Amino acid sequence: MPLENLECRACHLGTTCQGQCIFVRLSHPPGHVIFRQGDRPEAAHFVSRGLVLLTESDAEGNTVRQSLRPAGSLLDLQVVDGVPHRATACAVSRVQICTLALPRFEAWLGPRRSPARALLTLALAEARVAEGDAARTRQSAVGKVASFLLQHTAAHDLHPLELQHQLVAGLLGMRPETFSRTLARLREAGAVAGTRKVQVRDRERLAELVREEASDAGT
Repeated sequence: MPLENLECRACHLGTTCQGQCIFVRLSHPPGHVIFRQGDRPEAAHFVSRGLVLLTESDAEGNTVRQSLRPAGSLLDLQVVDGVPHRATACAVSRVQICTLALPRFEAWLGPRRSPARALLTLALAEARVAEGDAARTRQSAVGKVASFLLQHTAAHDLHPLELQHQLVAGLLGMRPETFSRTLARLREAGAVAGTRKVQVRDRERLAELVREEASDAGT
C-alpha cells in the first residue's frame, strides 16, 4: 500500500474501531493549516493521504525545526497530555486527515489506569527525552550542559547529581575538559555548585543561560 494513500483496511486506527471507524475524514488543499503552534489541542489528527509539514518556531518567529509527516502519521500524540501544539501543521499536498474530537479520542484510548495507557505515557516520556537529546546537538557548550542539568534534575530535588565527566561529555558530544570548563562557568554564574557531585542551585538561572545561548546563536 503506497504511503501517500492509506486506505481504511490498512489503517491501524480504523481496524481498532470494529468495522465502523469513529474518525472523521476531511480533505484539505495544499497550504491549509491544520493547527498552529501554541494552540490548545481540540482533536487528534491522523494523516491518511498526502504530506504534512510540521514547523516549530522560536519566540522571535524563527524556524528552529521542520519535518514531513506522510500518510500513516498521527500528527501530535502529545494531545493526550493537553499541552499546546509544539508546531504548526500545514498541508504540503492535497491531504486527507482523519480527525477525532479530543474527548472522544480520550474515550477511544481507554481507561487511564489501563496497561495500554501506562505504556503510552512511558512512550511519550521517552519521546520527550529523545527530542531533548536531539535539540542539544544544536546548542553551545553552555546550552548543552545547562539543558542536560535541567532535564536530569528534579525541581525540588536537593540531592546532588553525581557526574562522570567523561561519560556526560560523550553524551553531549564534547571533550571532558570542555565539559569541566563549562561546569566552572555555570558555577561562576551561581547556577550550580560542586564538581563531581553537582548541585543545581538556581534552575531559573540555568534556563536563562539556555535562552541567552539560543538568542546569541540566532543573531
